[in-house]
Amino acid sequence: MKRGIRIRPSPSREIILADGAPPAPIPEPGGALQAFDELLKAPHQVALRARQAGSNRPAFLLLAGSVVGFAVYGAVAGLFTGGSQVLVSAFKAPLIVL
Repeated sequence: MKRGIRIRPSPSREIILADGAPPAPIPEPGGALQAFDELLKAPHQVALRARQAGSNRPAFLLLAGSVVGFAVYGAVAGLFTGGSQVLVSAFKAPLIVL
């Protein structure tokens, strides 16, 4: 028997497939780089995992990686001015974006 792809919304935020069975749990990524890789290659899996009950670790990995990326971007932008502006920009960029 082939499982359907349609997903019905459920009041308890659980995902229920068309045949009434819950989907198999999606494994968590091992680290921040794997989490970003999965976000780029299979965003539907990230969305399905966000709706599953369980650990929020992948979401925190993505958030932490984003903050680090924005801090690096801010530091590089601060290099154009130089001096203490490098540290100030590295601190401000994540705050502005998030």
